Amino acid sequence: MQKLFLVAFSLGLLFFADNAQADALYDFNQCIKGGKSEAECYRSEARRYVSKIEEIYKKYGQDSYFDGYTVDKTTSNDEKFRKLINMWKLYIQNYCNLINYTKEKQEEDVDPNKCLYDMAASHLDDIEAIESIRESDRF
Repeated sequence: MQKLFLVAFSLGLLFFADNAQADALYDFNQCIKGGKSEAECYRSEARRYVSKIEEIYKKYGQDSYFDGYTVDKTTSNDEKFRKLINMWKLYIQNYCNLINYTKEKQEEDVDPNKCLYDMAASHLDDIEAIESIRESDRF
């Protein structure tokens, strides 16, 4: 039974990741078609995706489904997800700084917003897969 769950979970991740990535690319292309620069589109889309992630985490903070989930011995779901989003934001900021630093060392053109956009789109993909599993557990 556990193997079946793992297979279904993996397929769900692949399906939702493909769909969300396609949506991210579509959104980015629509922004470019709207006459904005790549940098503006990376920045605005990253902000939009982070807002979506924050909304989902806020919703999770009010959901008893996550009562058994722990983050740093925190008991309140609201606090768990506030900590989680803050840790994630710190991680992507530092990770993107590292990526941008190494690219600059290689004398590559660097758009610091692209990494943030990529990381936010990827995390949103992951959360959408979690959301799908959470919703299927309720039925």
